[in-house]
Amino acid sequence: TERRRRTAKEAEAAAQEHNGRGNEFAKVAASKLPSASFLRQVLPSLVLGALCISTWHEENKAGHPKQPAVVERIAKASSVTAEAIVALGREVREGKSTAELDMFLQDFLVQQ
Repeated sequence: TERRRRTAKEAEAAAQEHNGRGNEFAKVAASKLPSASFLRQVLPSLVLGALCISTWHEENKAGHPKQPAVVERIAKASSVTAEAIVALGREVREGKSTAELDMFLQDFLVQQ
């Protein structure tokens, strides 16, 4: 088939149609931006959250000494975890389902 060239009017009409769609898309995208009042309401919470996370990160970085109470909790949790692994190892045998092992471990941890 022979390829037909567009007339100047057809090209102009296509360009206007394309530009019109482009503007509509831009309007939709702009309407989805948060409003200034929304930002005024939410921004303080976001900043406070970022500051809290930053402070927590600074206090819990590797290499920083931990408070004695934190060290005690870590030691207790590690001890209970080690005991749980040993107890679970004694319970594992052929034919025992993982659901049964899960229930045993849950009961064990509740007792601790």
